[in-house]
Amino acid sequence: MDQLETLELNGEMISFLPELLFFNHSIQNLYLTEASLADLWAYSAFVSDVKIERLYLKEIEIEKDCRIFEMLFYGGKLSADYLILQYEKAPDAEELAFLIDLFGTKELLLNGETQKVYVD
Repeated sequence: MDQLETLELNGEMISFLPELLFFNHSIQNLYLTEASLADLWAYSAFVSDVKIERLYLKEIEIEKDCRIFEMLFYGGKLSADYLILQYEKAPDAEELAFLIDLFGTKELLLNGETQKVYVD
């Protein structure tokens, strides 16, 4: 598992992500599907800052009222150069800005198209 470059987790399995990334530093492509954003921080925080190249989110529920910010103060941050979203009903501009800020993303793609998000 030391050379694993791509990882896909769905449902509540994404709650194991902090531990998986702690033990495997070669993951560069991460697919998270059909889950809740809050599940990332359901059990533990990221031990240290983790940077990957591409983070794919498919039909992930975006909640701002969860333990995300509390856990960021205790541990590290997950960041990705490219955030690639696949949604039937696209998140609104405020949710997109939240995701960009949360993951420190350089470029956002929504259903295959590059997005520009402007925040007041």
